[in-house]
Amino acid sequence: MSSNGGAIAWSLAIVLLDASTRVREVIRLCRELVEWRGIPIPGVLLTLAEAHALDADFSQARSVVDQAAEIYRDWGHYRGPIYIAYTRGRVELLFGDAIAAERRARHGLEMGASVGGDEYDGANALILAQALCQQRRFDEADDVAATYAGVTSPLDIGRVAAWDGVRAEILVHHEQWSEAVNVARQAIIAVDQTDLFSLRADLRLPLALALRGCRDRDAADRTAAEALCLYEAKGHRAGAEKAAALRASHP
Repeated sequence: MSSNGGAIAWSLAIVLLDASTRVREVIRLCRELVEWRGIPIPGVLLTLAEAHALDADFSQARSVVDQAAEIYRDWGHYRGPIYIAYTRGRVELLFGDAIAAERRARHGLEMGASVGGDEYDGANALILAQALCQQRRFDEADDVAATYAGVTSPLDIGRVAAWDGVRAEILVHHEQWSEAVNVARQAIIAVDQTDLFSLRADLRLPLALALRGCRDRDAADRTAAEALCLYEAKGHRAGAEKAAALRASHP
């Protein structure tokens, strides 16, 4: 980052994105935060891009990532491309293009490896595992989880819970319904005590699928409805569409 002020602005933008602040308001506030003393803050642009993706405005999300990438190139910022890879992967995952998300995440991990490892490796690995699950390549997703989930700090509640969400999806695929329910519920209990609003909704989707596998249709429907309510409260259009589709589907 170019300054402490820029770093603070980026941190604030991330907090707004993760918390209950509605997506359209996050977009508005990020636009106010995007410069510090006339200097553009690419990190805020990346958070703004994620907010546009939550709002299901994927064309704008990609355009904003491109702006951030150009700034990082001009600065010669060696970690910038790793941040860019993560955000591009996140945007494509929300869009539903799992192949593109996988490609971006692998690129981020390759760049991290080229500098001897990076703190964003765990984030890119999570995108990779989620993209592989979307492609129903669950054994590969399990391998990624085995490599990265175990080295996640237990203090990083959100990341640990997100990995549990991946594990729950893999268990659902293997029809290990009861274990999937337990893993997903454990993750939800952890994040429901935090401000990680979107993640609280995300984790209810694999739980709903696991409950269906257990033939507890009422509990599954309630869980999917909870996810939809959380997404709608956040203004998370991409997630709301996914939750609505799950509620409308049949086991």
